[in-house]
Amino acid sequence: MKYHITLKNPVFSLKNLGWAEMLVALMPILGAYYLGPVPFSFWIATILIIVSLVMGKKKNRRMAWGMMLPLFIFMAYYIIHELVLYLVADSVNLNNRIEKIVFMLCIIFAVPFLDLKKLTASLNLISLICILGLLYQMIILWGNGYVRPLSIPGLQMSQERFETLSERPSSFFMEPAAYAFYMYVPMALSLLNKKYWWTGVLIVTTLMTTSTTGLFASFIILASYMITQGFFKGRNIVILLFATALLFAFENLSIFNTGLNKLENTDWETNVRIQQGPRIVATMNVGEFPFGAPYDGAYNYVMDGRIPGGEVEFYGESVFMSTFWQLILTLGVVGLVLYLLIFLSIAKKNKHTVPLVVCLIVIMFTGTMYLGVNFCYSCIILYVLAIQYRPIKMIKHESNPYKQRTR
Repeated sequence: MKYHITLKNPVFSLKNLGWAEMLVALMPILGAYYLGPVPFSFWIATILIIVSLVMGKKKNRRMAWGMMLPLFIFMAYYIIHELVLYLVADSVNLNNRIEKIVFMLCIIFAVPFLDLKKLTASLNLISLICILGLLYQMIILWGNGYVRPLSIPGLQMSQERFETLSERPSSFFMEPAAYAFYMYVPMALSLLNKKYWWTGVLIVTTLMTTSTTGLFASFIILASYMITQGFFKGRNIVILLFATALLFAFENLSIFNTGLNKLENTDWETNVRIQQGPRIVATMNVGEFPFGAPYDGAYNYVMDGRIPGGEVEFYGESVFMSTFWQLILTLGVVGLVLYLLIFLSIAKKNKHTVPLVVCLIVIMFTGTMYLGVNFCYSCIILYVLAIQYRPIKMIKHESNPYKQRTR
């Protein structure tokens, strides 16, 4: 497996695609589809675990696992915590817990098996397909129509997804925020590869979704990259001018009018994902804060009458809460700290992951990543990037981290 060499990798290269890397790139999209009662993302994670066990190299695992100590500690805490919860709670969804453990095992076993160059090429190809889908939806919206998330023919998806109509494009994703979450990874990788034109395409199309998360993610990625790479370097001045131009366009061009109106009408104190989490957590007993409330999840907590007065927003049997507050409610402050240490340890290992890590931590306050498919997707890419990425000037002085034949 080779180092990821900047400046020499084209944005799109079919010869650099890998089937395992393509599965990782498709995980967040296929997570909306089901094979029987089980989401496709679960089957993808299972396949990656099995294949990496059969075909992976033990030497690669030892090197990768040396960086994953915080993940191992968190997984051990999670398993013990859920076993205790199973004994004390009225009901626990075991299938949900098994899915989360499989996602964590997928991170552990898939990372040593993957190649960063192939992963980058796969992410770029899937991103391009998603962008084309987004532009198709924009054409419909410009004709004063409505759109629903694009579906993949032949695959089973939830009825709610099929019936969703919106004035905002989201391509193959359930909502614009999910599109923005997916794009922040290829966005950061394109900056590291110095493919600034591709960064611009990704940011512009993300802003077209009018996602507030997308707006923040775009500027956090740009700002973090500039700070970590040296703010006053010539190319960063160009990036700063580009970001300023994007902000001007977002405020003045008609294509972004919907997004501007959305931002102007957004009341952060009443935004469901941001405001509802702290309101629910504030009702916890003091003794519940270290390890979380003894309930299967936020829904059971609310239905048990723990929220005095006021309304709580539901989606089916789910309660709208961001990852940060959900972790405190279900796993406690201890779980939250161990969760954060996973990402902070990655950033400490390789400073080039800092833009992604900073963006991910900020999104924890607005998104619902928790321990689902997006957690698996993000951690796999972060670990692969931290282990394999080095700038060209460092490659000249270092040996290959994985001395194996490229798949």
